[in-house]
Amino acid sequence: MQMQAKPFGAQRPSAAGRASRARSVRVTASASGYFHSCHNGAHLSKARKAELEAVAEHIAQPGKGITACDEGPGTIGDRFAKYGIENSEENRRAYRQMLFEAPGANQYLCAAILDPETLWQRSTSEGAPLFPERLKQLGIMPGVKPHLKVYNLPGQRGSTHMQGLDSLAARLQEYKDAGAVFAKWRSPMAIDEANGQPSDFVIEANMLDLARYALICQVG
Repeated sequence: MQMQAKPFGAQRPSAAGRASRARSVRVTASASGYFHSCHNGAHLSKARKAELEAVAEHIAQPGKGITACDEGPGTIGDRFAKYGIENSEENRRAYRQMLFEAPGANQYLCAAILDPETLWQRSTSEGAPLFPERLKQLGIMPGVKPHLKVYNLPGQRGSTHMQGLDSLAARLQEYKDAGAVFAKWRSPMAIDEANGQPSDFVIEANMLDLARYALICQVG
């Protein structure tokens, strides 16, 4: 399947033209078997599919939500500074434990997205379990933020994509060993009409990144 990016200044296709091209891409991809290799989880074992479905059903249960507590040390340090709190690993650990183990929190939380640092930190509860294990005890699914840094795509006037796919499989295995059961990938795109962004190239690059991310996670 071939994809082409339009240069700056090129006229964007109409909605009908985009729909026609999308249909053409789908037909070409289907005919080549491109989608068939992973359609409806065809690349997964029955056991792996059942595992993924169980996680998805738990996270999607009605009346509960996901807490995104995946700020890295630098970001959380900015928040601590406003209140005169030292940005130490112990203070970050204690802050996360306060959130996870607040009385009644598990009545409203079905999952928590963690920074990789938090995966290896421990609760002070009985047995001193790692946080992923403690969250599971509370009925909260532990996830992880595996992406690395945002970089500007060359020639795209400030538009970005996320780094970290090349090393993702190895890092996911480490995170799974620590107890994580799902992951979150961030793929930000700024809307900048004056600069024609996001361009078709930027959209397609991020779309393919997300597809690669999903496939790597599913087989992990």
